[in-house]
Amino acid sequence: MKKHLIAASVAAALASPAIAQNVSIYGTLDATIASTKTTTSAGVSTTATTANDSEHLGSSVFGFRGTEDLGGGLKAFFQLEGDLNLGSGGLGSYYSSGTQVLFSRQANIGIEGAFGKVTLGRTADLVDQWEGYANFVQLFDTETAGAGGIGGKNGETVRIDLAAFNGISLSASYSSNLQGYSSNDTLVNTGNSGTTASIVYAQGPLTVGFATGVVNGGLHGTTHTTTRDNKVDTVFAGYNFGFADVRLQRTSDVTSANAKNETTELSAKVPLGSGMYVVAHFEQNKFNGTNATTTADYSQFGALVAKDLSKRTAIFAGYRSLDRTNGTDTKITTGGLQHSF
Repeated sequence: MKKHLIAASVAAALASPAIAQNVSIYGTLDATIASTKTTTSAGVSTTATTANDSEHLGSSVFGFRGTEDLGGGLKAFFQLEGDLNLGSGGLGSYYSSGTQVLFSRQANIGIEGAFGKVTLGRTADLVDQWEGYANFVQLFDTETAGAGGIGGKNGETVRIDLAAFNGISLSASYSSNLQGYSSNDTLVNTGNSGTTASIVYAQGPLTVGFATGVVNGGLHGTTHTTTRDNKVDTVFAGYNFGFADVRLQRTSDVTSANAKNETTELSAKVPLGSGMYVVAHFEQNKFNGTNATTTADYSQFGALVAKDLSKRTAIFAGYRSLDRTNGTDTKITTGGLQHSF
């Protein structure tokens, strides 16, 4: 009898962690074929076709996530997530030194409970989370936010998300070593710290919010400046009318005393029935700075139609036209297939 009791106790002890812990593999594959036409201010046109890695409906990612019940209403969690390039089959990103960052998007652990949650490690800041609120799809993700690493995923981060109270959510993050991108699109450690915060009210069909971030050290991209700290602010509002989800957003990216981008976006997502929907997008950017060629004032409009073939698979086709006041115009025609697991 005692042997049976001992065996049962050991089996229960071994089984309980498996029951308490939940680990899953997930990902999104966005295979896109796009034709991009660029026209310079001198009238020189170039057309290029890309396949697989354009990511115009959403980002291609691969990751792991899990939770463990700690009791007392507390849970531990972790997330590991990397960018997935369907063109090369590569996972993650690279530092300018050549070192690979396998889980370039998320690599964190934390605790969550009735108070909210605390996240430690590589994760998105609050500007990154909310700057694309009015995009709906990746095709229209052209915000200027991202000064000196603000508006991205950063390691060495502490992020606190308090539980919503009466529809109001408060969040803040601090990163001790922000990461930017070099001219060849590889990661670089900036050596600067950054702080972001957000306040969002979401109740029923209405969402209103504000997110802000500042780089403590005055760095834009990989160039140090001493004029002022870089700062990003974004304010947004949305209302789901049922027949259409309409969103308005204004983002300001200040990099120095004479370099400022202000972007206004208006988007609508309209369901057409049978798993089909259309997204219409308009965007206008005003630039006050020294670079009048690559970062000049522009206006952008576009539309994308998607059809859900199942809960996890969708096809889509879209068009985007970006016209600069003084610089290179860009027109993109795209279509593709997305699958999530």
